[in-house]
Amino acid sequence: MKENTMKQILLFAVFLICVQESSGQWVSFGNTFGIDFYQFQQNPETHPLGEYRTGSALANFNWGPKMWLGKGDVNMSLEAQVSYAPFAFDVNEYKGLGAVSFPFVALLNFNGVSTTTLNAGTGFSIGGGVVFSNTDLYFLSDDYSAFDRGDRQQFFPSYFGEVGLGFGALGFSGVLYGRYGQGPDRSMYMSIGFMINVNSTASKNLMKEFSK
Repeated sequence: MKENTMKQILLFAVFLICVQESSGQWVSFGNTFGIDFYQFQQNPETHPLGEYRTGSALANFNWGPKMWLGKGDVNMSLEAQVSYAPFAFDVNEYKGLGAVSFPFVALLNFNGVSTTTLNAGTGFSIGGGVVFSNTDLYFLSDDYSAFDRGDRQQFFPSYFGEVGLGFGALGFSGVLYGRYGQGPDRSMYMSIGFMINVNSTASKNLMKEFSK
């Protein structure tokens, strides 16, 4: 992503925080972690290894910090994850093993999955973001091991939408989600997984209120 675009995202996040604070709302912080049951990525045509596709259905780990804007049954959240798929590879033409990606996600959360409600129950989320991906991290095949490491380890962007369905309350939620997106030069990203959200700030406040 270009530097100007990153600046715009940061300014937008600051603006949202200011709006929430001025309207009597609050900002809460926590973490999100889980796994992808399946993850698929396609390099752009301009990648040194070409339009390479990689998939993984084993041990895809995700973790990252998360911030919620608002309270009650509806809020907005921003998160920055690290996703590591140590066994990702192309089953049609093996070139290398392993993939890592960095999804940046903005979501609208409703009911139970908001983590800021006293009412335990189901809920859903919808949103999207951008993910920066890199494949073929190690164990390159002989045909591709000679590629310059700096050139082939390029992160490429894909822009995706996300929908989730889950259950939660009192600062915690579990969400089953799906993501799909595309990027420049035919890059592609897809994942299906389950994430646990822990809103540390909200859980303390809600537990106090619940115990009254």
